[in-house]
Amino acid sequence: MIDPLDWLKRGMAIALVLLATVAQAWSDAATIQNRWTSGYLLAGNGFQLSPDVASPNSGWDFEQLPGEPFVRLRSLATGQYLHVENGPLQEGQIEPGWWSAMWALENVEGQFYRLQNRWKPDQYIMTDEAGRVSVGSIEPGWWSAMWSFQATQAAQRSLPVVNAPTTLPPSNTQPASVTIEQATGQPAVELYVQNFSAAPLDVFIDIPGNDPAYVQTVGPGQQLRQKSPAGATWSLAQNDQWVGDYQLSGQNLQVIRYPDGR
Repeated sequence: MIDPLDWLKRGMAIALVLLATVAQAWSDAATIQNRWTSGYLLAGNGFQLSPDVASPNSGWDFEQLPGEPFVRLRSLATGQYLHVENGPLQEGQIEPGWWSAMWALENVEGQFYRLQNRWKPDQYIMTDEAGRVSVGSIEPGWWSAMWSFQATQAAQRSLPVVNAPTTLPPSNTQPASVTIEQATGQPAVELYVQNFSAAPLDVFIDIPGNDPAYVQTVGPGQQLRQKSPAGATWSLAQNDQWVGDYQLSGQNLQVIRYPDGR
Protein backbone atom coordinates (compact mmCIF):
# COMPACT_ATOMS: atom_id res chain seq x y z
CA MET A 1 0.00 0.00 0.00
CA ILE A 2 1.31 3.47 -0.86
CA ASP A 3 1.86 5.43 2.36
CA PRO A 4 -0.14 8.69 2.41
CA LEU A 5 2.19 10.18 5.06
CA ASP A 6 4.90 10.58 2.41
CA TRP A 7 2.68 13.04 0.60
CA LEU A 8 1.55 14.81 3.74
CA LYS A 9 5.15 15.42 4.88
CA ARG A 10 5.85 17.23 1.63
CA GLY A 11 2.79 19.39 2.10
CA MET A 12 1.30 18.08 -1.12
CA ALA A 13 -1.73 16.16 0.10
CA ILE A 14 -5.23 17.55 -0.04
CA ALA A 15 -7.54 16.13 2.60
CA LEU A 16 -10.82 15.30 0.88
CA VAL A 17 -13.42 14.41 3.47
CA LEU A 18 -16.70 12.57 2.96
CA LEU A 19 -19.65 13.77 5.01
CA ALA A 20 -22.78 11.85 5.90
CA THR A 21 -26.21 13.24 6.65
CA VAL A 22 -29.22 11.34 7.88
CA ALA A 23 -32.52 11.56 6.03
CA GLN A 24 -35.85 10.01 6.89
CA ALA A 25 -37.06 7.09 4.79
CA TRP A 26 -39.87 4.60 5.24
CA SER A 27 -39.56 1.01 6.30
CA ASP A 28 -41.57 -2.03 5.25
CA ALA A 29 -44.51 -0.86 3.12
CA ALA A 30 -44.47 2.56 1.47
CA THR A 31 -45.90 4.14 -1.64
CA ILE A 32 -43.67 6.07 -4.07
CA GLN A 33 -45.34 9.22 -5.42
CA ASN A 34 -43.96 11.53 -8.10
CA ARG A 35 -43.75 15.22 -7.25
CA TRP A 36 -44.50 16.49 -10.78
CA THR A 37 -47.48 14.33 -11.75
CA SER A 38 -48.65 13.14 -8.29
CA GLY A 39 -48.88 9.64 -9.79
CA TYR A 40 -47.82 6.50 -7.91
CA LEU A 41 -45.26 3.92 -8.99
CA LEU A 42 -46.99 0.53 -9.28
CA ALA A 43 -45.38 -2.87 -9.76
CA GLY A 44 -46.43 -4.79 -12.86
CA ASN A 45 -47.89 -1.70 -14.50
CA GLY A 46 -45.42 -1.34 -17.36
CA PHE A 47 -43.69 1.54 -15.60
CA GLN A 48 -46.72 3.77 -16.00
CA LEU A 49 -47.64 5.96 -13.05
CA SER A 50 -51.14 5.56 -11.66
CA PRO A 51 -53.43 7.75 -9.52
CA ASP A 52 -54.57 4.59 -7.70
CA VAL A 53 -52.81 4.76 -4.34
CA ALA A 54 -55.13 2.01 -3.05
CA SER A 55 -53.82 -0.51 -5.59
CA PRO A 56 -52.30 -3.62 -3.99
CA ASN A 57 -49.32 -3.06 -6.30
CA SER A 58 -48.50 0.37 -4.85
CA GLY A 59 -46.52 -0.91 -1.86
CA TRP A 60 -42.71 -1.09 -1.93
CA ASP A 61 -40.25 -2.43 0.60
CA PHE A 62 -37.15 -0.31 1.17
CA GLU A 63 -34.56 -2.97 1.99
CA GLN A 64 -31.65 -1.18 3.58
CA LEU A 65 -28.21 -2.70 2.98
CA PRO A 66 -26.48 -3.25 6.34
CA GLY A 67 -23.88 -0.58 6.98
CA GLU A 68 -24.33 1.09 3.59
CA PRO A 69 -26.34 4.15 2.45
CA PHE A 70 -28.30 2.22 -0.19
CA VAL A 71 -31.63 0.40 -0.42
CA ARG A 72 -33.18 -2.18 -2.69
CA LEU A 73 -36.73 -1.46 -3.85
CA ARG A 74 -38.85 -4.62 -3.74
CA SER A 75 -42.52 -4.80 -4.71
CA LEU A 76 -44.65 -6.17 -1.90
CA ALA A 77 -47.10 -7.50 -4.49
CA THR A 78 -44.73 -9.35 -6.82
CA GLY A 79 -41.52 -9.75 -4.81
CA GLN A 80 -39.53 -8.34 -7.73
CA TYR A 81 -36.88 -5.64 -7.54
CA LEU A 82 -36.19 -2.47 -9.52
CA HIS A 83 -32.83 -2.64 -11.31
CA VAL A 84 -30.90 -1.45 -14.39
CA GLU A 85 -28.66 -4.48 -14.90
CA ASN A 86 -29.48 -4.59 -18.62
CA GLY A 87 -29.65 -0.84 -19.20
CA PRO A 88 -33.29 0.33 -18.89
CA LEU A 89 -35.32 0.25 -15.69
CA GLN A 90 -36.70 -3.24 -15.10
CA GLU A 91 -38.56 -5.33 -12.52
CA GLY A 92 -37.24 -8.80 -11.80
CA GLN A 93 -35.21 -11.11 -9.64
CA ILE A 94 -31.66 -10.06 -8.80
CA GLU A 95 -28.37 -11.34 -7.46
CA PRO A 96 -27.34 -10.15 -3.96
CA GLY A 97 -24.28 -8.27 -5.18
CA TRP A 98 -25.92 -6.34 -8.02
CA TRP A 99 -25.16 -2.64 -7.63
CA SER A 100 -27.67 -2.15 -10.44
CA ALA A 101 -30.44 -2.97 -7.95
CA MET A 102 -29.20 -0.61 -5.24
CA TRP A 103 -30.48 2.94 -4.88
CA ALA A 104 -29.39 6.00 -2.93
CA LEU A 105 -32.03 8.35 -1.54
CA GLU A 106 -30.91 11.93 -2.20
CA ASN A 107 -32.91 14.36 -0.12
CA VAL A 108 -33.89 17.35 -2.26
CA GLU A 109 -36.02 19.39 0.09
CA GLY A 110 -38.37 18.42 2.87
CA GLN A 111 -40.19 15.21 2.01
CA PHE A 112 -38.85 14.83 -1.55
CA TYR A 113 -36.02 12.55 -2.68
CA ARG A 114 -34.23 11.51 -5.83
CA LEU A 115 -33.67 7.78 -6.47
CA GLN A 116 -30.11 7.40 -7.76
CA ASN A 117 -28.68 4.12 -8.99
CA ARG A 118 -25.51 2.90 -7.28
CA TRP A 119 -23.99 1.19 -10.33
CA LYS A 120 -24.68 4.08 -12.68
CA PRO A 121 -24.76 7.23 -10.51
CA ASP A 122 -25.81 9.42 -13.42
CA GLN A 123 -29.06 7.43 -13.72
CA TYR A 124 -32.12 8.53 -11.72
CA ILE A 125 -35.67 7.22 -11.69
CA MET A 126 -37.89 9.83 -13.36
CA THR A 127 -41.11 10.22 -15.32
CA ASP A 128 -42.31 12.14 -18.35
CA GLU A 129 -45.49 14.22 -18.61
CA ALA A 130 -47.43 11.14 -19.74
CA GLY A 131 -46.47 9.28 -16.56
CA ARG A 132 -44.02 6.86 -18.19
CA VAL A 133 -41.24 5.89 -15.74
CA SER A 134 -37.64 5.36 -16.81
CA VAL A 135 -34.06 6.11 -15.74
CA GLY A 136 -31.77 8.76 -17.16
CA SER A 137 -29.67 11.84 -16.53
CA ILE A 138 -31.51 14.77 -14.99
CA GLU A 139 -31.27 18.47 -14.19
CA PRO A 140 -31.22 19.52 -10.51
CA GLY A 141 -34.59 21.26 -10.59
CA TRP A 142 -36.62 18.53 -12.30
CA TRP A 143 -39.69 17.67 -10.24
CA SER A 144 -40.12 14.65 -12.54
CA ALA A 145 -37.17 13.02 -10.74
CA MET A 146 -38.39 13.83 -7.23
CA TRP A 147 -40.41 11.38 -5.14
CA SER A 148 -42.12 11.25 -1.77
CA PHE A 149 -42.76 8.15 0.32
CA GLN A 150 -45.89 7.56 2.37
CA ALA A 151 -45.72 4.75 4.90
CA THR A 152 -48.62 2.33 4.74
CA GLN A 153 -47.69 -0.06 7.54
CA ALA A 154 -44.58 0.74 9.55
CA ALA A 155 -43.06 3.70 11.32
CA GLN A 156 -40.23 5.85 10.06
CA ARG A 157 -36.58 4.95 10.39
CA SER A 158 -33.32 6.84 9.85
CA LEU A 159 -31.47 5.99 6.66
CA PRO A 160 -28.02 7.50 5.95
CA VAL A 161 -27.68 9.40 2.70
CA VAL A 162 -24.07 10.17 1.79
CA ASN A 163 -23.25 13.63 0.45
CA ALA A 164 -19.84 14.85 -0.66
CA PRO A 165 -18.52 18.14 0.78
CA THR A 166 -18.24 21.37 -1.17
CA THR A 167 -15.03 22.56 0.55
CA LEU A 168 -11.37 21.51 0.59
CA PRO A 169 -9.39 22.11 3.79
CA PRO A 170 -6.06 23.87 3.15
CA SER A 171 -2.82 21.90 3.43
CA ASN A 172 -1.72 23.76 6.57
CA THR A 173 -3.19 23.28 10.04
CA GLN A 174 -5.16 26.52 10.23
CA PRO A 175 -8.87 25.98 11.06
CA ALA A 176 -10.11 27.45 7.78
CA SER A 177 -11.47 25.99 4.57
CA VAL A 178 -11.73 27.09 0.97
CA THR A 179 -14.12 26.08 -1.75
CA ILE A 180 -12.90 24.01 -4.68
CA GLU A 181 -13.64 26.92 -7.01
CA GLN A 182 -11.54 29.28 -4.89
CA ALA A 183 -8.67 26.83 -4.47
CA THR A 184 -8.35 25.80 -8.10
CA GLY A 185 -10.16 28.36 -10.23
CA GLN A 186 -12.22 25.46 -11.65
CA PRO A 187 -15.86 24.53 -10.99
CA ALA A 188 -16.50 21.54 -8.73
CA VAL A 189 -17.87 18.33 -10.24
CA GLU A 190 -19.08 15.19 -8.48
CA LEU A 191 -16.87 12.13 -8.94
CA TYR A 192 -17.46 8.45 -8.17
CA VAL A 193 -14.53 6.02 -8.06
CA GLN A 194 -15.90 2.45 -8.09
CA ASN A 195 -13.71 -0.55 -7.29
CA PHE A 196 -15.00 -3.74 -8.92
CA SER A 197 -11.71 -5.58 -8.42
CA ALA A 198 -10.81 -8.04 -5.65
CA ALA A 199 -8.09 -5.86 -4.08
CA PRO A 200 -7.98 -2.41 -2.41
CA LEU A 201 -7.55 0.54 -4.76
CA ASP A 202 -5.49 3.59 -3.77
CA VAL A 203 -6.87 6.87 -5.15
CA PHE A 204 -4.71 9.95 -5.84
CA ILE A 205 -5.33 13.39 -7.29
CA ASP A 206 -2.59 14.89 -9.45
CA ILE A 207 -1.14 18.24 -8.38
CA PRO A 208 0.29 20.13 -11.40
CA GLY A 209 4.07 20.30 -11.14
CA ASN A 210 4.20 17.95 -8.17
CA ASP A 211 3.69 14.32 -7.21
CA PRO A 212 0.14 12.92 -6.96
CA ALA A 213 -1.54 13.43 -3.57
CA TYR A 214 -3.07 10.45 -1.81
CA VAL A 215 -6.82 10.76 -1.13
CA GLN A 216 -8.25 7.45 0.06
CA THR A 217 -8.15 3.68 -0.30
CA VAL A 218 -11.34 2.14 -1.73
CA GLY A 219 -12.02 -1.44 -0.69
CA PRO A 220 -13.22 -4.19 -3.05
CA GLY A 221 -16.86 -3.70 -3.99
CA GLN A 222 -16.89 -0.16 -2.58
CA GLN A 223 -16.90 3.33 -4.02
CA LEU A 224 -15.65 6.82 -3.21
CA ARG A 225 -18.01 9.75 -3.76
CA GLN A 226 -16.08 12.99 -3.95
CA LYS A 227 -16.15 16.60 -5.10
CA SER A 228 -13.33 17.37 -7.56
CA PRO A 229 -12.11 20.29 -9.64
CA ALA A 230 -13.22 19.99 -13.26
CA GLY A 231 -10.34 18.93 -15.49
CA ALA A 232 -8.39 17.34 -12.64
CA THR A 233 -6.47 14.13 -13.26
CA TRP A 234 -7.05 11.24 -10.88
CA SER A 235 -4.65 8.31 -10.62
CA LEU A 236 -5.24 4.81 -9.31
CA ALA A 237 -2.72 2.41 -7.77
CA GLN A 238 -3.04 -1.20 -6.72
CA ASN A 239 -0.46 -3.45 -5.10
CA ASP A 240 2.08 -0.59 -5.27
CA GLN A 241 1.64 -0.26 -9.04
CA TRP A 242 0.00 2.55 -10.99
CA VAL A 243 -2.98 1.15 -12.87
CA GLY A 244 -4.58 4.14 -14.55
CA ASP A 245 -4.90 7.91 -15.00
CA TYR A 246 -8.24 9.59 -15.64
CA GLN A 247 -8.73 13.23 -16.59
CA LEU A 248 -12.14 14.64 -15.72
CA SER A 249 -14.22 16.73 -18.08
CA GLY A 250 -16.54 19.55 -17.10
CA GLN A 251 -19.63 17.33 -16.74
CA ASN A 252 -21.40 17.68 -13.42
CA LEU A 253 -21.24 13.96 -12.57
CA GLN A 254 -18.49 11.55 -13.64
CA VAL A 255 -17.64 7.93 -12.84
CA ILE A 256 -14.33 6.07 -12.83
CA ARG A 257 -14.85 2.30 -12.79
CA TYR A 258 -11.92 -0.01 -12.11
CA PRO A 259 -11.29 -2.23 -13.88
CA ASP A 260 -12.78 -0.64 -16.99
CA GLY A 261 -15.66 -2.38 -18.70
CA ARG A 262 -17.90 -3.22 -15.72
